[in-house]
Amino acid sequence: FADSLHAQEHCLQAAHSATLASAPRTTVLAALLHDVGQFLPGASTAKLLYEGKNVGRVGHERLGEDW
Repeated sequence: FADSLHAQEHCLQAAHSATLASAPRTTVLAALLHDVGQFLPGASTAKLLYEGKNVGRVGHERLGEDW
């Protein structure tokens, strides 16, 4: 994503689509939070960067999982 606003919009759109599809609440929540690693504070990413791990688009899922 070019910036966090686009990523936020993407997450909201995913949750909205799940809601329109009458998905269970847990699925809507999962859709909303699926990219939470994109939004975590810099301190969370600093440790992973130090370990040589990617924290961009490719590594955000690890940040989200650790969160």
